[in-house]
Amino acid sequence: MKRIFFLLLFCAAPWTFAGNASLCQDLARVSCAPENQKKQTTYQAQAHAHLLAKFKNLLANPNEAVFKKRLVALKAKNEDEEAEILATLAEKESLGSSASALPKDISMAEKDQLRGDKAYDKIVSDLDEQIQKDLASAKGAQEIQKTLLLRMKNLISQRINEMDQLEPTQKKQLVDKVKAIQFDKTPCTSVGQGGEQKISPSLTTDIFYSPTHNTLQLCPSFLLHEKDEFQLALELAQELSHSIDPCSIAMGTSPSPFKYKKPNDLKAMKSQYPLHKLLSCLQEEKASEAKVHATFFCEAQNNTNTNSISDWMTAEVLPRSFDKKSKLEYQAGYAHAATTLCGSTDESRINRILLANPKIREQMGCPPQAAKESHDCSEKPSAAARTQTPAPEGGRR
Repeated sequence: MKRIFFLLLFCAAPWTFAGNASLCQDLARVSCAPENQKKQTTYQAQAHAHLLAKFKNLLANPNEAVFKKRLVALKAKNEDEEAEILATLAEKESLGSSASALPKDISMAEKDQLRGDKAYDKIVSDLDEQIQKDLASAKGAQEIQKTLLLRMKNLISQRINEMDQLEPTQKKQLVDKVKAIQFDKTPCTSVGQGGEQKISPSLTTDIFYSPTHNTLQLCPSFLLHEKDEFQLALELAQELSHSIDPCSIAMGTSPSPFKYKKPNDLKAMKSQYPLHKLLSCLQEEKASEAKVHATFFCEAQNNTNTNSISDWMTAEVLPRSFDKKSKLEYQAGYAHAATTLCGSTDESRINRILLANPKIREQMGCPPQAAKESHDCSEKPSAAARTQTPAPEGGRR
């Protein structure tokens, strides 16, 4: 079988700003404007064309009568439409919800008519295998493995060491957890120690932190969007910071693991969490509009407790992640990075992550927030912390 290789292009995206004042007041509106949405690579179009050709050949094969019989339920007009439906379904299975739109509504029962068919599954499996090879060789993926992962782990560790609310033993626990994170080349769409179960890429992000294994993985959707240094830094910082959120901190492997003494006692867990003072600050309405959960301290990865810690740490380390740039470069960079959160249930989270941070505002040339709007949970690094904290390894890009 002829092997198909897909080419990825990463380049700067043009940005449309409605004035500096607008960007400083509502970065979410600027980033999530239709003209500023994440720019697609050619990967999806190439993958779809490859699948379409495969299914057309399959449908033209007289020996595939059993497979053709399964397609009756699709009620397609002709073989071309059947091939288009099959290619789109396979694309969605391998690349996620951002794949092409189906030419007609297909019910779950109709999809189940196809799943399990050897011919269909073989084409999907071949695409999955090619995606993993392309992920390993993608430019952004290579940068993450060679320099960016180490650099971001060191920046997060540096910020942890600057926090006066933490005892020395707690700092060591958090830093050890972060520095123990390894890059995992297995597909992020597989769960279980051996990747026994496949989950839909629609449920994963471009970059995924696994708290169970304390590893970082790249997902198929990583191939679909152009990524500059700002977006890579934001996505990396967010995922790595989840390693020390209230849920993940007690999971995975670490040289000095943290464990809750009473994991079923909500009140005890809140007081035992090393960053409980920071979490309380972030839970105040002015800080993150995150209401305290009445019954759950640690829930799914998308709850306010886990995200508020990750979001805060992301905003703290991002300004340290880049060589000195002009204000316009910072504006374009942060606006591009924020597109990763567009389309979420709460796009105003962009403003709470980025515009609430004084250093990011300064880099973009934004005035300080008014006192009534500002709620800064950041600790100012003490002189002792600054002298004790080593410079990040890995150099600047």
